Amino acid sequence: MIVAVYPALAHSQTVSVRNGEGEHGFGWMFGYEGRCYVLMPKHVAGLYPKVSIMTSAPVVTSSATTIAPFWPEIDLAVGVGGSALDSRCPARLDDLEETPQSLNAAMGYLHRLTPAGEEERTALRIGNRNYLTFDAELAGGQNTIAQGTSGAFLFVDGKPLGMAVTSNDTSRATFIRSGEILIHVRRYLSEQAGAYVPPEPDEPVTPAPAAEGALPLVFEAATMPPVNPRFAPENMLGGGSSSSRRRPGCPSCSGLRRRPRSRGWSCVRRRPKAGPCPSGSF
Repeated sequence: MIVAVYPALAHSQTVSVRNGEGEHGFGWMFGYEGRCYVLMPKHVAGLYPKVSIMTSAPVVTSSATTIAPFWPEIDLAVGVGGSALDSRCPARLDDLEETPQSLNAAMGYLHRLTPAGEEERTALRIGNRNYLTFDAELAGGQNTIAQGTSGAFLFVDGKPLGMAVTSNDTSRATFIRSGEILIHVRRYLSEQAGAYVPPEPDEPVTPAPAAEGALPLVFEAATMPPVNPRFAPENMLGGGSSSSRRRPGCPSCSGLRRRPRSRGWSCVRRRPKAGPCPSGSF
């Protein structure tokens, strides 16, 4: 396997994503009408509306509010980045446009970030293209595609070709084609005129009841980002944990079964003789 680590001489648009359940993945950010957005798989966004974003070096951290207004079967979400990211988003949505050169490419590079913010590029061989997705496998060597790769983009000649979403083999991954992502995201942003409109929650979220004589808990503003995105104010107004909340590492659903939700998969206790889990995200 060919792996190269590059210092961020030019700001990479690859970002590291940490959701409110403590799970990690990646994303790709771009600018649109003065705002910075981050593309990521819906299962990387997780069950909570706020995620933490870390850029390449020099590292900038920010929160993002995730939305997933697309058809349920597509593993895609968009994060609306905080103002700290605005100056780091030179890429444009149209960079996802497929070209004859990218469609005929046999090799590409998977871009990920190290914890220090350096960009790591791994050579993959492209194959098994279909209308919505394509597969790519390691170009050589004995190493594997590690867990936590979801959301990393494969690039050809510096242009994004697809986003990693699943892996049923440690040497290969399945990617959503960038052209497919472009169709949905461009339609959503153009119809919303680039303005973020908070989506309706799957289940009504109301503040926990206040003690007698006390005022209810209502979020107004925050001056510091949360240590963990799970504890962002917007994620703390509900009535507590649920038995159906996905546990960390749930994509494998070991001993559990997976139930689809609009923001990804949730794990619930497996009933006796339940069927096998769907092939999972990584």
